[in-house]
Amino acid sequence: MVARRPRSGAYAWAPPAGRGFHLLAIGGQLEAVRAPADLGAWMRTNGTEKAAHIATAQHAVWLLPAEEAAVYRTAWRVPGVRHVSSGLLAVPQAGRPEAGAGVRWVVPRGWKGRHVASPSRLAKDLAAAARAVWGGGERSASARPRNDASLRPQRGVQARVSGHRMPPEELSMRNDPPGPEFWSLIHPFTGKRTSANRTERGFGSDFTAVVECEKGSFFIKAMRNRQGGRRSSILRERAIASTVRPIAPALVWEAENDDWIVLGYEVVSGRRADFTTGSPDLSVVAELINHLRTLPAPDVARTWAENRWDRFTEPEAARLFRGGTLLHADIHPSNVMVGDGRSWLVDWSWPTLGVAFIDPACMVVQLISTGHTPAQAETWAGQCEGWAKADPAALDAFARATYRMWVTRAEGRPDESWLGAMVTAAQEWTRHRGLT
Repeated sequence: MVARRPRSGAYAWAPPAGRGFHLLAIGGQLEAVRAPADLGAWMRTNGTEKAAHIATAQHAVWLLPAEEAAVYRTAWRVPGVRHVSSGLLAVPQAGRPEAGAGVRWVVPRGWKGRHVASPSRLAKDLAAAARAVWGGGERSASARPRNDASLRPQRGVQARVSGHRMPPEELSMRNDPPGPEFWSLIHPFTGKRTSANRTERGFGSDFTAVVECEKGSFFIKAMRNRQGGRRSSILRERAIASTVRPIAPALVWEAENDDWIVLGYEVVSGRRADFTTGSPDLSVVAELINHLRTLPAPDVARTWAENRWDRFTEPEAARLFRGGTLLHADIHPSNVMVGDGRSWLVDWSWPTLGVAFIDPACMVVQLISTGHTPAQAETWAGQCEGWAKADPAALDAFARATYRMWVTRAEGRPDESWLGAMVTAAQEWTRHRGLT
């Protein structure tokens, strides 16, 4: 799943094999543009851009090479068209049908195998499509270069990035590097800085980067020091770091002032895990979950009861989710790094205490979304001690609650196709268990 740039200038990227979905990190080498479905339908026949796109009932989504898309970080004048520069996108795998309903790849007339579009051609095609489908006037479209002042966040205006509403100061903070005061804060731990390379990880953080400096290399994760849920998440991550050290990168230093909370981790060498059928990484994930189950929860975690599924089930069922096992509760391919002889669970932004089957049960839905059958996913989960010892009635209650949770999330963010894929996976799981 690495995009490489051939001499032609286009990225030779293709979706992975399988009939499910792959969670693709947007913001590294690839970005995306989403448009209303009627524009996508026009472009399949009339457009000059011949790359395939992802089609849903409401939208058409094109992948773009990030380094070229940077020139077109635009406020598209077509209503409903949005440039996506960060987040996760559920990409249909190569084996999913290219016809019929549901999220799928659609190829234009004259397609020659490309899955990554040219930003310049796409911008021109969208403008032409809007004129042809909707007519002129305010629906006419054009692309403006990224230094256009109208693109800068204005105070009091809300923006959407990857489906999450955030105020303009947070949008600027994610797109722009921190100022001198930030680097002064961490200078005692880094010394003279050589480079700071932004990373694809840490989607919920204000700033993440690998910093090369006088005192070595560090992965830094930073959050603005202001009251709110996101600040609470980095405080939990800091509090749990020493406990999870056997299965997570080491927290080497921390820094805090009135403006920032910064964690400095060791840099580990690895790749994101492959959750597809037959992948050897799946046994690695089972080992990590089993190891996590043996780690004693620190005193600070005694009040971290897992309750995120409570509102999606009845009170008596929610009590079945209580327990004293330390949970990661957000295991997906980007949060598992597989190295040479060592692997890690990363991004401990919201650890909790609960019944031991929750982490493997969440993995069941992840596996179904990547092409496993529910039976295969549950067979994998049997490697995890927390699953093997679980009460079947508690698993049934958790499966129902998980399905309701994903439905609620998808309804709140209908433009994010990966949430629809998770709804489908959770529904398949409940049907497999004979639930309605």
